[in-house]
Amino acid sequence: MLEELLPLIRGKAELEIRCVDSRDDWREKYDIRVPVVESDGQIISEYPLNLDSVRVFLARTTLIEK
Repeated sequence: MLEELLPLIRGKAELEIRCVDSRDDWREKYDIRVPVVESDGQIISEYPLNLDSVRVFLARTTLIEK
């Protein structure tokens, strides 16, 4: 998933990788739905990567920043 995601977000968004198993609340929230792409509490995509959802998110984010 990461190999597909990185080229899409390069220069458009920052990526922070977190280990879901490092916190009980994350493990409970995401369970088997990892990997997950999330921004400000909004789930953008779960595995497998939903390229359309990521593109829509990036387009909205770019519009908001301008």
